Amino acid sequence: MSKLVLLLSGLSLLVNSGIIFNPTDPIENPDEPIYNKEYGIDIDSDIYGPFLEHESGEHSFTIRFRQSNIYKTVSDVTIHLQVFNQANGRIVLTRYFRNLTLQKRLYTSITFTLPISSYLNSSGLRIVMDLASSDGNYDDSYDFILYPYKEGGSYNLNQYVNKKLVLKGTTFQFKSGALRCYDSTFKFSNYVDYFYIDRYYRLTLNQFNFTYEGFHPLTYEEAYFCIEHPPECFSHLFNDEGKVIIPLEIINSSGTTYSFRFKSGLYVNRKTLDMSLYYINSDYVATTYFYLPHNCNEEVLGSRFNFYVNGVDTQEVSFHWYSVYNTDHRLLGDCANSDYCIVGDF
Repeated sequence: MSKLVLLLSGLSLLVNSGIIFNPTDPIENPDEPIYNKEYGIDIDSDIYGPFLEHESGEHSFTIRFRQSNIYKTVSDVTIHLQVFNQANGRIVLTRYFRNLTLQKRLYTSITFTLPISSYLNSSGLRIVMDLASSDGNYDDSYDFILYPYKEGGSYNLNQYVNKKLVLKGTTFQFKSGALRCYDSTFKFSNYVDYFYIDRYYRLTLNQFNFTYEGFHPLTYEEAYFCIEHPPECFSHLFNDEGKVIIPLEIINSSGTTYSFRFKSGLYVNRKTLDMSLYYINSDYVATTYFYLPHNCNEEVLGSRFNFYVNGVDTQEVSFHWYSVYNTDHRLLGDCANSDYCIVGDF
């Protein structure tokens, strides 16, 4: 897949200032309007990107123009397009589109090809597009930089508790006279390093919710949690390397909210709460929860559950976090280590 990151300098996409913009809103500088009221020009395009660095082949872009004032026609418009290699400042492409007439209802299109494979590197390609009419009534310029998308990236969600993570725009388009960039924005909830325990001997994933807003539907390759050094009471869950790996899946809970759940294939012993990845006998029933076996509290105490989600979104980033089982009391047992105990002589 082709991938691209866009930085706009001629308009007000102020990445270096730390401004986070709404990807569904047009980005424009109110002090420098895109067109004047009398000779307004609407600019429109398809959605382009993302692009990989040194991607093979070249890519064509079509941008459409028309007059936005119903009483005016802009004649003899010249569009001068220049592409610069940001690494050395050299011009790698220059094109003139002359004698264009822009009307209210009809779009005039220009198509140009960018030398993505030869020049799109980590320094980016700077594109300058100047528009001017021969009568001097219209003169405007667009100046932006295309950066290649670098695939991957790993984020520790323990550091994003109730915070946002914004993956900068990998797609863009001209629409309604402005440039629109589409970010992917995640907001994570209670990704703390301990579990919220709602019932004894049972772990849930309810605390690990997040919201996602982006132009593309949310995608991911795999999700699972892993116990690197599991206690013996999880013996039915061991893999060939002696680890416990439990597959998870992401579901769309409602609107932009997503959550995790265990994939089908978990079984629990109704008497002992022993867990298994496969059916053993009639004592085992299918479950959507993860249980802790009876009389295994001390062994499980302090166990670290590592969570992983790989290949997320079009940028194919990875998320990871961990939670530790910290409940140090049994439900019923001796009075020193249990919430409920029996005292007296028998």
